[in-house]
Amino acid sequence: SVRRFAARPDMVISDSRRFIFLAVPKTGSSSIELALEPYRSPSTGQFNKHATCSRLRRDLPGAVWNSYFKFAFVRNPYDLMQSWYFYRQREELAAPDHPRHHLYTGNLGFEEFILGFAKNELMLRQVDFIAPYGRGVQVDFVGRYESLERDLQQVCEHLGLAPLRLRRVRASANEETGVNLWNRATRTVVNEYFAEDFTTFD
Repeated sequence: SVRRFAARPDMVISDSRRFIFLAVPKTGSSSIELALEPYRSPSTGQFNKHATCSRLRRDLPGAVWNSYFKFAFVRNPYDLMQSWYFYRQREELAAPDHPRHHLYTGNLGFEEFILGFAKNELMLRQVDFIAPYGRGVQVDFVGRYESLERDLQQVCEHLGLAPLRLRRVRASANEETGVNLWNRATRTVVNEYFAEDFTTFD
């Protein structure tokens, strides 16, 4: 049988409700995206799910970027990295024909993964998505993963949307069980790599 994998979805942009959702990785973006699906405009495939605001400002019509309500969510970098680690441990990624096979790190322990992250990782910092080049936050609202449902309802109220019900999608197995994973060395890597995230998003 032929193994089939879902393609990476496009960014959620709604022309009817005039909003853009910038999906920062590992911040509940898949759940938010699913909840916003009824408002998504037909996509041209121009922007993938995790397009940055720099890309959007460059390629969207100025009237769209300037007038649409733009929002994103961020997450404590320690939790984000822990979630990213467990996501990349998933057995399904081990399949050579999986489109995200290059992300598989099932052969690495947590410390080895974190210590090698800054040197080898291509994942952007959260500021690179919504506050690039030290120019400050470029979106209208930044919610927090830690208060995801409450902050998303603020967005809904602003846009005049009915309250959204979030479903857990693509959650990393065991990501909440790593309380004792961290040590001084791994914390130092995260503190240095995500220094701008800590400062910008308090």
